[in-house]
Amino acid sequence: MNPDEREWQAQEAATDCVRSGTAPHELDSASASYVTLVRALREPIEVQLPDDFARRVALRAVARASARAVESRLEQHLLWILGVLFGIAALAAAVIYGGNWLQPSIDLTRRLIEPSLLLSLAGCLAFSAFSQQLPRLLGWATRRDA
Repeated sequence: MNPDEREWQAQEAATDCVRSGTAPHELDSASASYVTLVRALREPIEVQLPDDFARRVALRAVARASARAVESRLEQHLLWILGVLFGIAALAAAVIYGGNWLQPSIDLTRRLIEPSLLLSLAGCLAFSAFSQQLPRLLGWATRRDA
């Protein structure tokens, strides 16, 4: 019998002793050590919450929800401003470069598309995807899983 199974049987014996109301001195030393724990777990916890606890929790929840709404509105306004600035930048690029405003981007793209660069990029993406899946593959618990 392995040690974990012995511990489990000692815990079960202590639980049975407390349920039946028999004297703990009839148990072996391993089981008797769990009697106090089993009794403590069977007793309801005396929680001394204030009378207005639920109201205070509800007020906190409402305050946090309204704070998130404010953040969301701020983010929406910032995204709108960013979009307008992007449009102005695109218009300025069209005015500055005339009909060839896309040509510098095309030239840069041609220089960047080399087999060695594409292979390095693919390797980085594969390593990143694999490293994110590694804890799951190895069976490690992550904070999100717990």
